[in-house]
Amino acid sequence: MSTNSKIKSLLFKVLAVLVLVGVGLYAGINYTIENVLESQEEALMTDRLSSDIQYLQDIIGDGDWFIDEEGYLCRGDVRLGNGTDKTANIAPFLELEGKTQTFSYVCKLTEDKDLKWVGDKKTGYQQGPYIRIAGSTKDADGNSIVGTYMDKKVTDILDREGHYEGAANVSGRPIFCVYQNLLNKDGKVVGCVAVGRSVEELSEEAGRYEGYIDWALLFLILLASVAVLLYFKRTSDTIVNIKKYLDRIGKGDFPEEPLKGKRNDELGLVINSINVMKKSLMEKERMGSELNVATNIQAGMLPSSFPAFPEREDFDVYATMNPAKEVGGDFYDFFMVDEDHLAIVIGDVSGKGVPAALFMVIAKTLIKNYAMMGLEPSEIFETVNNALCEGNEQDIFVTAWMAVVDLKTGQVKYVNAGHNPPLIKLGDSFSYIEQKPGLVLAAFENFKYKQGQFTIQPGDRIYLYTDGVTEATDKGGNLYGEDRLIEFINSRADAPIERVLHGIRRDIDDFVGEAEQFDDITMLLFDLTKKTKGKRLELDATLDSMGRVMDFIDTELDRLGANMKAKAQIDIAVDELYSNMARYAYGDQVGKVIISMSSEGKNVRIKFINSGEPFNPLEKEDPDVSLGLEDRDIGGLGIFISKNIMDKMEYEYLDGYNVITVEKNIE
Repeated sequence: MSTNSKIKSLLFKVLAVLVLVGVGLYAGINYTIENVLESQEEALMTDRLSSDIQYLQDIIGDGDWFIDEEGYLCRGDVRLGNGTDKTANIAPFLELEGKTQTFSYVCKLTEDKDLKWVGDKKTGYQQGPYIRIAGSTKDADGNSIVGTYMDKKVTDILDREGHYEGAANVSGRPIFCVYQNLLNKDGKVVGCVAVGRSVEELSEEAGRYEGYIDWALLFLILLASVAVLLYFKRTSDTIVNIKKYLDRIGKGDFPEEPLKGKRNDELGLVINSINVMKKSLMEKERMGSELNVATNIQAGMLPSSFPAFPEREDFDVYATMNPAKEVGGDFYDFFMVDEDHLAIVIGDVSGKGVPAALFMVIAKTLIKNYAMMGLEPSEIFETVNNALCEGNEQDIFVTAWMAVVDLKTGQVKYVNAGHNPPLIKLGDSFSYIEQKPGLVLAAFENFKYKQGQFTIQPGDRIYLYTDGVTEATDKGGNLYGEDRLIEFINSRADAPIERVLHGIRRDIDDFVGEAEQFDDITMLLFDLTKKTKGKRLELDATLDSMGRVMDFIDTELDRLGANMKAKAQIDIAVDELYSNMARYAYGDQVGKVIISMSSEGKNVRIKFINSGEPFNPLEKEDPDVSLGLEDRDIGGLGIFISKNIMDKMEYEYLDGYNVITVEKNIE
């Protein structure tokens, strides 16, 4: 069967899969949206009631809120009341209720200190300093509530946050209330406004939104299915054209016209690289140009921007590739299949130079394309294997390992095509996956790959590598080996993932010494982040960045609820430690500093990491504070103060990094 026939057959299969997947997606996503809307019903209520508050204030009129000399709460020229039914101006509230069915009232802030319980402490409530002065809302018996005090639990939240949302019962009907402070022209609280609407009515409104979303979802799924089908056909046509063009070049026939194809994806990079390769070959600089083209192809195809998914806090991934002088076909990849599934891939193409690099591009592109169709890992490799076998006249093959990680459940489905066994950390240490690898890709058609699976928890990791790691050789012919690899990675099992990979590379260099690197060294480390993952800031180590550092620290301390004393002490220590690094860590150069924050309960841990010259500030002798200023040696006082106001301060030099850790209880 020809390439075109196979692609057409596959196209019909893709269409059938899209129909089935579309139906399943519609049912699953529609069910999810219904649950989300139900959970977001309160937010919809709050938004609607917030607009009703603004409408009420527009009805009352313009001007500042204030309490006049006779104790009336006023807005501009309008008096609303001072706490009795006789003085209550209820017209604006009745107008609001008549037009929007929204209950409402306003309260003024009093200086009454003689507040008490209403009812007993089981069924009643404790009064707060807000008294109701006017409104349309009545109690459950239909009586006016003007002159009564608000619940202290609500007023406490108003005092602290300026607003409050919550359910209430008025006249025997469940309503949802929103409270908002009223401020005078000086920004001081003079009272509050409260509005409420029927929970049933707002639920019906949410149901109408659900209907609109159903139609929009159906349209989007149909549109996405058509787009995927068109993209697959366009990709298939492009691959056929690339193959024909390469066949001509392989026979020594260099077309005068460049390979055409306007694409902004991986295949676009392939087309550009092939055109560069052809031009280089035609200029009779084949050997040097081939290595350059192969290097560009290899480097351009690998994701290199880290952190790779800065918006996600539930996982992290980091990868490195160090090519040998004679460029091979190592590759790695990671990409989101959907919102909850991440694919990680590593591979090694046999051979060197441009043929290996181009074969790598095609293999990597096919793996990603079929993964995005939602196939199982074993099905992906079976389909890719058949595609690579066709027309493989140079007998190139690929070893590869791939997994799809369910980020919600931790389930990992994987498949191995003749690749090195990955190391997985399930708990405290790494160990090799015990599975017999399948046949390499592009060797024989119709091979059935066995799929394995395991489950990981937050804090677990998956380490992928190519044989350039374990087969790195010193001058005596000794291999770096699997035993040394697992021993080293277990000594850094919980270190930041980028430090783990850089540490392994540094250890390989120390082992190899002056021996030449004959193979690419490629590694990828995936971390299912613990739920207590902290925040991280990376920036140039300059004094100009001090503002960013303090904003980062103070924002996180405020989020964690640090008390003022602990916050001030941490600020002092951070200022001292960062300014020292900015001034001295890199001499006259500008390097990077990484600052990370994490917490366990009320204990905050802050790490400062730089790759400057090794320097332990804690080794400096403490100054004699009993001496006068004129008798003391210059320097050292800031570190001394930091050590004394922090609960803990430590230093270590690890894998080429200075790491200073401080801890403080912020309760």
